[in-house]
Amino acid sequence: MKNSIIVKITLILSGLIALGVGGSILFVPHAFHASAGIILGDDVNLLNEMRSSAGMLLAAGLYILAGAFRPALAFSAMVVSGTVFLGYGFSRVVSIIFDGVPSGAMLQITALELVIGGICALLLKFYKSADETSAGHTG
Repeated sequence: MKNSIIVKITLILSGLIALGVGGSILFVPHAFHASAGIILGDDVNLLNEMRSSAGMLLAAGLYILAGAFRPALAFSAMVVSGTVFLGYGFSRVVSIIFDGVPSGAMLQITALELVIGGICALLLKFYKSADETSAGHTG
């Protein structure tokens, strides 16, 4: 994947968001969710489930961020970023269909996830096309 400034910015922003959200849910889940009006309570099983998912998001964020600074990882980091953010966004859409419309804050988060994931998908498509075009030229 070409080492463009757009790719770097996308990977840095999406990596930092994934790190921030993953780290916050892992280490301060009550405070993090309270900021969106969600009260978790003290259900040990729920907290365990949330922290395990948060660890995965934190790991994905580290990999995405590494892709911003290591060109050899940029393509796969963009794939991870797109998969993570579109996965969350589409899962929230499924929740809206089955469970109803959540608060405005949750809708904004859904939109942000779909936009970031969509940007990643577009960049992957754009750079795949650019790579195929340049591969056809032998010089």
